[in-house]
Amino acid sequence: MKQSVLIALSLLLFGCQESNNTVYSSIKSPISGNYFEITNEIDSMELLALNTNELRLLRNEIFARRGYIFTSNDLREYFSKFDWYEPTFGADEIDVKLSDVDNNNIRLIKSIEDSKKLVRWNSDIQDYLDLIPDLQLPLKFICDKGFKPAVLDNELEIIKQFKPENATIIGKLFQNSYEASIVYGFPADIFYPIIFKIDTTGKELEYLSVFELRECVDDGEYSARTYGTITEDLKLETRIVVYRREYDLERNEYIRKDSTVTETIRSIK
Repeated sequence: MKQSVLIALSLLLFGCQESNNTVYSSIKSPISGNYFEITNEIDSMELLALNTNELRLLRNEIFARRGYIFTSNDLREYFSKFDWYEPTFGADEIDVKLSDVDNNNIRLIKSIEDSKKLVRWNSDIQDYLDLIPDLQLPLKFICDKGFKPAVLDNELEIIKQFKPENATIIGKLFQNSYEASIVYGFPADIFYPIIFKIDTTGKELEYLSVFELRECVDDGEYSARTYGTITEDLKLETRIVVYRREYDLERNEYIRKDSTVTETIRSIK
């Protein structure tokens, strides 16, 4: 069923009616595998069967067909799989490459994306999430620096209701139609960040420690530091550097003997 809907969408998006505002090119849709011209406006009823991720890909395919250079890693990687994708134009150039039909389709898809994102969320949870500021990505960190807390009124009842005990709110990473991801600091006065993922009712689905206490210590003989980034495509990239020291009696101090480096990449979304 979904495949037939996607094929129908491709036909609508890449049909063959002539338009004076269209720049013609022979293209191959990654959805249907067929060749079409980008000329037709999409029927909104066809879009309702797609989820937000499919809508996002469909919307950005219009930009990809016109040679847009994506700054988002996941979109760049996705469209780079297709031989027709030729990244040529930046954000300040792409607008003139889009036809009137392109722009109408982009606006329509985006409006349906937005309408789907929050439709199933519990109203109290949504009120809580609306208070939490979005984090600007990429977000770099060092373990002993922690994160700054969001500026919020923690005495609000809605915050007291949903914020985990002994935590402070740092910010929101993302929210889609079925889950959201929030960064909290634990304990509240230290701000070691933990990423919580919740569903539309506020139920905790999972959590991911950005780094552990043991990854940021210095006791003379042993020290560890964690450096990392939460990327734009929502991956947690960490680099843990561990140093071992021995006490030098002649110098009356600890000296570094060796070090190890561990690098990991974990998906947040």
